[in-house]
Amino acid sequence: PRDLWASTGMRSVDHAVEALCSTTAQPVTDALCADALRRLTRYLPVSARDETDLYAATQCQVAAWQSIFGLTNVNLGLSHGIGHQLGARCGVPHGITSCVMLPSVLEFNLDHTREPQARIAEIFADAAGVTTDPDAGAGELVRQFIASLGLPTRLRDIGVEPSEFPALAHDAMADLIVASNPRPVTDEADVISILERAY
Repeated sequence: PRDLWASTGMRSVDHAVEALCSTTAQPVTDALCADALRRLTRYLPVSARDETDLYAATQCQVAAWQSIFGLTNVNLGLSHGIGHQLGARCGVPHGITSCVMLPSVLEFNLDHTREPQARIAEIFADAAGVTTDPDAGAGELVRQFIASLGLPTRLRDIGVEPSEFPALAHDAMADLIVASNPRPVTDEADVISILERAY
């Protein structure tokens, strides 16, 4: 199904973005993940529209491999850490957690990830044929890309209610990935603020 294919592609985008923004980023994964984003921003929309375009599908599969190769060597962040809780508590599919959390996490992390976000924003802006302010970060461009695929971008779109935020935040604080987020997460209130931003 095209929505499953597209959201799976967004999980690959999430892998690539969080690897590039990682506190333990390194040249090999940087190169692979940047190229993965170039392929995904170009070919995922094509492949999501036309399941018979096998070239576009193959480029997406190459990008998926690139985005996860070497991830045992870099730490990820809050998009994955919160996403784990959304899946376990609310039954949200893994790819959809990337759609609703990644833009807000990028915005939360901006002051700690300006350089990689400028690189990410340039890739998304090139694909969209727009110019971007390098200081603005990548969050809104990623959000627009997700929406262009017809996928949800807000927690309210997938039935996650604010009443669930405290439990999600509590569980997220016990997730080892949250501890490696580029911007330190000091307490549950930080996680709730991101969930509210994503709502």
